[in-house]
Amino acid sequence: MRHGACELSRSLLLVMALLGGCVAAQADTAQRVSQIEWNGQGAEFGGLSGLLIGPDGQSLIAVSDKGLLITAALQRDADGTLRGVVEQERHRLISPAGQVMFDKDADAESLAWQGDRLLISLERRNAIWAYDALGGTPVEVPVPQGITALQFNSGVEAMANLPDGTVLAIPERSGALDRPFPVFRLRDGVWDSDLQIPREPPYLPTAADIGPDGRLYVLERDFTGLGFRVQVRSFAIGDQITDMQRVLSPTTDMDNAEGMDIWRDPAGQLRMTIISDDNFLFLQRTLLTEYVLNAAD
Repeated sequence: MRHGACELSRSLLLVMALLGGCVAAQADTAQRVSQIEWNGQGAEFGGLSGLLIGPDGQSLIAVSDKGLLITAALQRDADGTLRGVVEQERHRLISPAGQVMFDKDADAESLAWQGDRLLISLERRNAIWAYDALGGTPVEVPVPQGITALQFNSGVEAMANLPDGTVLAIPERSGALDRPFPVFRLRDGVWDSDLQIPREPPYLPTAADIGPDGRLYVLERDFTGLGFRVQVRSFAIGDQITDMQRVLSPTTDMDNAEGMDIWRDPAGQLRMTIISDDNFLFLQRTLLTEYVLNAAD
């Protein structure tokens, strides 16, 4: 799932992007407060690619790239520091046709709310399904030709929802290293592709969220051949996507980070929780990493 340019070429492209002014010269706005490993049970556990945190920060919903939807309770200290995860329920994804989905047929990548409906994007199918209940039978969300025509295994990788019910869908690839990522927007039942996010080679988006501060946060990852680098940028969103800010500079200790949620804790602080996809490999881990953000509200 990575492009074929050599590491030197990718480094040169990144330098060019920096010189071109694509990257804001700002300090990070994220301070790490905890990181824990989630050791789930059974061979089915792993590959978690999408994440939603409950409004109070005490629970989560995660989905795997083999079609498993998991709910869990989060254990925290009095100051909110993460200490553990206790799984509550598992549900296999059901297709709109009522079929139980397994393995690559259910390559789920991201989660988002649309009102009370849970949206799940499926990368290999270039599809979005809407569930009224966890474990229920969904309906297929009609998507535009721009999504159905996305290249194989590089479909909608990230989704986010605005308070008014608007849904944003971002594919994994833009089609060229110097081309911005398109942002497909579903608003009042109509799709458009008027928005875009500037690309910073070699990073590719893996998750997105609209924070309580109204900004669009985008988690991005690069596979170096030896490991993963992860960064987070945020943007103001309106008629256009502007005002890029550096939230988290590239870091290499979060494994294959693929899911993210931005939420406000009981103390009023913005928090960013990120989950990693272990690819079902014993050398990788399912990590939950959490930051406090000092972004202005």
